[in-house]
Amino acid sequence: MSPGAAYATGMREALRFRVRERIGRTDAVCAVDVAMAVGVDVLLQDLPSIDGVYANQRPPVIILSSLRPPGRRAFTCAHELGHHVLGHGTRIEEHVPEGSVPSRRVSTEERQATGFAGFLLMPLTAVENAFHLRGWSPADSAPAQLYAVANWFGVSYTGFIDHLSLALRKMPRDRAGQLKRVAPKELRAALLPRAVTTGHLVLVDTHWHDRAIDIEVGDAVVLPAKCVSEGPCCETVAASAARTVIVATRPGLGHVTHPPSGWSAFVRVSRAGFTGRACYRHLEDEDE
Repeated sequence: MSPGAAYATGMREALRFRVRERIGRTDAVCAVDVAMAVGVDVLLQDLPSIDGVYANQRPPVIILSSLRPPGRRAFTCAHELGHHVLGHGTRIEEHVPEGSVPSRRVSTEERQATGFAGFLLMPLTAVENAFHLRGWSPADSAPAQLYAVANWFGVSYTGFIDHLSLALRKMPRDRAGQLKRVAPKELRAALLPRAVTTGHLVLVDTHWHDRAIDIEVGDAVVLPAKCVSEGPCCETVAASAARTVIVATRPGLGHVTHPPSGWSAFVRVSRAGFTGRACYRHLEDEDE
């Protein structure tokens, strides 16, 4: 099977899977939640040289490295779920630093799982709808706009740009190359107060619906102006006419609201570098 045909096989299976699991055509999903919903246990472990593992056993298990950034971890989870749905055997994904060449040839099954992951997380209809709701165009969007939509889908900024350009063909490759040269830390410096120096940045707007905002302790969330954070897991560190900024301070569940529009979303906070069963990642610390 050619590389393109293998990828297309995974893509088609992902779209069928979304229909079977009654995932809306325009919905974004949390890959970990989806895996657990279909009976696959998900574990996070401190794995320096491995991104993920799919163990084809009873019950099936996905193991993710807690050392990877959230976007990469989400895509790896979707990739391993692809192995499960496609009926593949046990797989171990070695960690390949960005920009380096894998040590082995990419197999047909790996390409199928990659196609599955891309279209489980970012199907064309959902991507088009995300841009349409915001009045943006993939090819003309600014880096911060692309970063915000990538956050909505739970994937990395560069991974989202690659998907737009290579899989969906919604962005010229030269434009993709230009955008990928903008480092997320530049966006962070432009949008966050200088006092916020740790964790990841998540951009959230009032089009963020039907999915929790998943963050870790130390992460910052930039929200629309006049948003209110409720619950003990986050605190507001900046509020201006342009935006509200909250930072996750402890594991647990919270809620953000935007009274002027009536918009709201749940917030789920886990410990940074959490290890253990993913179903426990948002539990509050017992000693707090």
